[in-house]
Amino acid sequence: MEFNLHHLRMFLIVAKYENYSRAAAELFISQPALSAQIASLEKNLGFSLFTRYGRGVILTPEGQVLYEQVRVFLEKYDTINQVVTDIKAMKVGSVHLAATTTAGIYIVPALLGEYHRRYPNIELFLEINNRHQVERQLLNNQADLAVMGIVEHPDELCIEPFLPNELVVVASPAYHLLKEQRQYKLNELTKEPLLIRESGSGTRLDVENVLKELGVEFKTLVELGSIEAIKRGVAVEMGITVLPKQAIEIEVAAGTLKALQVEGFPIRRRWSIAYREGRKLSLAATVLKDYLLDWGRIFNSTLN
Repeated sequence: MEFNLHHLRMFLIVAKYENYSRAAAELFISQPALSAQIASLEKNLGFSLFTRYGRGVILTPEGQVLYEQVRVFLEKYDTINQVVTDIKAMKVGSVHLAATTTAGIYIVPALLGEYHRRYPNIELFLEINNRHQVERQLLNNQADLAVMGIVEHPDELCIEPFLPNELVVVASPAYHLLKEQRQYKLNELTKEPLLIRESGSGTRLDVENVLKELGVEFKTLVELGSIEAIKRGVAVEMGITVLPKQAIEIEVAAGTLKALQVEGFPIRRRWSIAYREGRKLSLAATVLKDYLLDWGRIFNSTLN
């Protein structure tokens, strides 16, 4: 049995008008050509679809049964075809983006605004977690993309450089160290309480790695559960901290926090865009990834 969508649409239009001449006019073909197409369809099906009735035609019982099925089928086909068109035009779709705490709070939201303005019909889901959870989401296909710093399973993920992550030593503008207004060596600051994130945090691991690389150990560590808590603690002179530069931009501009001049700082790390190796990203996720990477390239070019 051989027939195609064109044959089925012709069949529906003839059934709609019950007249070959009117159906041919809508299809912009001659009546004999239309009659020949329907005759070919009937031959392939093995039964008649229409019978003569006055100057027109009506459906045979077999034709009536087929008509209902073809009508429903073509409605579904047209719906699917429209969905495909909408997907290609970025009129429908969703992206689940995961981000580690610092990136998710201080970097990603501002960038998603422009993406949303460009593609307002794409649903965006941003989930902020610690680095272990973010990586697990990628590996379990629970997130399309992630913005993160430290990656523990690089062999299972595609990782593309995104933005610089500069770690700076931070204190309150009223802190006693700032009275000298000079550059310090990190080992000169080890008597100061160091405010740090909880164990497992990417920021804390970065700080621990920096201290290990420099061979420096602080006598007093004060563990707090979030960057905001650390910033508040530093602002009221509980001690000093090491934080990503992006996390303190607002406070520095407002004059409530200040970056200390410390030899070897800022320590340069980087944020990356990550997604699971071998996973085929949706069009919406691919466009978001490319948008973020393009933005990163533009930003990085301003630093050179």
